[in-house]
Amino acid sequence: MEGILPVNINKIHFVGIGGIGMSGLARLLLDKGYAITGSDVKNSQIIHKLRRRGVRISVPHNPGSVKGADLVCFSSAIGADNPELREAKILKVPVIRRGVLLGKILRDKKVLAVAGSHGKTTTTSLASFVLKKAGLDIASLVGGIPHYVEDSSWWGRDLFVVETDESDASFLRIKPTYSIITNIDKEHLNFYGSFKKLKESFLDFAKNTKDLIIGLGDQKEVLRALLKSGKEYISFGFSSSCLIRAKDIRLLPSGSEFRIFHKNKYVTGMKIPLLGKHNILNALSVAAFCLYSGYNLNKLKNIFNSFPGTGRRFDFKGTFKGVCFVDDYAHHPREIESTLAAASLLKKKRLIVLFQPHRFSRVKELISEFSSCFRDDIDSLIITDIYSASEAPISGVDVGLLIKKIKRNYKKDIMYIPREKLAEKVPLLLMKGDCLFSLGAGDINKILEQIIKKWCAADE
Repeated sequence: MEGILPVNINKIHFVGIGGIGMSGLARLLLDKGYAITGSDVKNSQIIHKLRRRGVRISVPHNPGSVKGADLVCFSSAIGADNPELREAKILKVPVIRRGVLLGKILRDKKVLAVAGSHGKTTTTSLASFVLKKAGLDIASLVGGIPHYVEDSSWWGRDLFVVETDESDASFLRIKPTYSIITNIDKEHLNFYGSFKKLKESFLDFAKNTKDLIIGLGDQKEVLRALLKSGKEYISFGFSSSCLIRAKDIRLLPSGSEFRIFHKNKYVTGMKIPLLGKHNILNALSVAAFCLYSGYNLNKLKNIFNSFPGTGRRFDFKGTFKGVCFVDDYAHHPREIESTLAAASLLKKKRLIVLFQPHRFSRVKELISEFSSCFRDDIDSLIITDIYSASEAPISGVDVGLLIKKIKRNYKKDIMYIPREKLAEKVPLLLMKGDCLFSLGAGDINKILEQIIKKWCAADE
C-alpha cells in the first residue's frame, strides 16, 4: 500500500459512494491498496462497477457498515443527521469531507486543477485526453466518465489533472501547481450566502495556485481573480485583450472551427468535435496550458479534433426510427442557454426539450434566470418534477412556479409531465425528424433511456 494517508488508516468507508466524485476518489484509493467500503441510497451502474472490484457497499445507508473503518469520508450531499455519520461519532471513528481527503491525496503531487461554475468536466476530460496523447503519464479525477476510458479516475506519474468542487468551498483544500478557471457564475448561493462570497472563494483558489493561473479574460469576475491573485496568469477568450484568443469562428453541426492567436499573432487553426462557443472556450483553456508547457499546438490539433467527449455532455445517444436523442447535464440557466444554442446547430425538424429542474434551492435562487434561458427556437418544452438531490422541499417553490415564470418569456408550448409518466407520454409526442434533448443533473438520463426503448418498441 502506498503511504498516501497516515499509517494507521487502512480501511476507508465512503458515505454516498455512488456519486461521481466520491466513487472516483474511492477508486483512486482502492488502486493504492486501501480497503474500501461504501453506502448510498440506491443502486447504480457506478456502484455495480465498484462491487465487481470487490467493494462492499450497503444500500441504503446502514450504521453497521461503519464498524471496523479507520476513516469515514462523506460528500457535501450528506447531511449531519446521516445514520452512518452519527454511528461514526459514537464509535469515535474520524470523519472527513471528500474535498479534504482529496486535498491530502494531492498534497505532494504536481497538479493542474480545473475550477469554475460551468465547463469543468469537459475541460478536465479534454485536458487529460490531449496531454495523455501528447505523451504525458496523466493521472486524473473527472466529474463525469470520459468516452475514452471506463471510469472517472486513474493514476499516472507526471501530472494530476483534477476537477475541483466549489459547491462547499472544498476546492480551497487543493494547492495546485497550475489552475484553470473556466468562469464564475451565480451558483451554490445556498452555501455561500451571496455572489460576493462566491467570488472571494475563487480569488482564494487563485491565490492558492503555485505557478500559473489560466482564466477566462472575457469575464470580469474571472479577470478580477487573475489580477488580484498576485500570480502569473494567462487570459483566454474571444476579446482582443486576451493573451490566447479564438477568432474566425465557424459553428457547425459536426463541431467548431476557429483560429488561435497568441498575443494577437496567429498560432494555428483548430477544429474540435464539440458544438457551441462555450466549448471553444473550454478548448482554448487547454490550448493555453499546452502552449505554456512548451507544446506545438499545430502538432496537437489532430488530438483536439479526435476528442471523443464525455458522458452527459452533449451526449448523442443515437438516432432511432428517425428521431435524434441527446442528453446533457446542463441544469444552471447559463448552461442551458449555451447547450440549447449549440443544439440549434443540429438543424432538426423540431427541437423538443425535456428539462428536469435540479434542487429546490437552485430554482428559488435563480428563478429570474430560469425564466429567460429557454430559446424561442425550441419547438416544445417539457418540464418534469424538481429533482431534490436530497434537499427538503421549499414552500412555494415548485414546477408550477417555474412554468409560470418561464411563460413570461417563452411563448411556445410548455407541458408538465410527472416524472413517473415521462417514459409513457413523451414517445407519443415524437415524430420523425425530431430531436429530443434531455437536460438536468438528476436522473433524467436514465428516463431518456426508457423513452428511447418505448419509442423503438412503438408500432410504425
